[in-house]
Amino acid sequence: LQLIDGMLIREPTPTYRHQRVSRRLQQILIAYFDKIDPQGEVFNAPLDVYLNDYTVVQPDLFFLPGTQPAQNDPVDSLPSLVVEILSPSTARTDRIKKLNSYQKAGVAHYWIVDPMDCLIECYKLEGDHYVAFVRTAEGMFAHPDFPDLTFDLQALFADA
Repeated sequence: LQLIDGMLIREPTPTYRHQRVSRRLQQILIAYFDKIDPQGEVFNAPLDVYLNDYTVVQPDLFFLPGTQPAQNDPVDSLPSLVVEILSPSTARTDRIKKLNSYQKAGVAHYWIVDPMDCLIECYKLEGDHYVAFVRTAEGMFAHPDFPDLTFDLQALFADA
């Protein structure tokens, strides 16, 4: 269960495709962040993240910098990166409700990973609004705010 703007939301169990992409991306992110912020941590769902009194979510993946370690349950440190992996049943929540919640909370980077269309949409917080920053559907993923983070999208989405 997740609480978004005071409403309880129950989502079905993720599919194997969702979990396959999640595991692969988590491994990529761990390898990357271990190099640039060894005290930081990449977490995966289910782990509650407290955004405010009305919103407690379970992002598919998120990164907490070493300067903001997890010390409580639910996690009350603000992630610098949140990743949601779409499933047909979660797409609307991830694209609208969670995007708005992460934006309001001040999460610097929000990525939406779509295994069905094999693409990644990256949003960056500028002021108090997200701006679509990178949209990648083929080839190598790269993001200017994450130097040296590159990976092959075909490998990420293989068999997904």
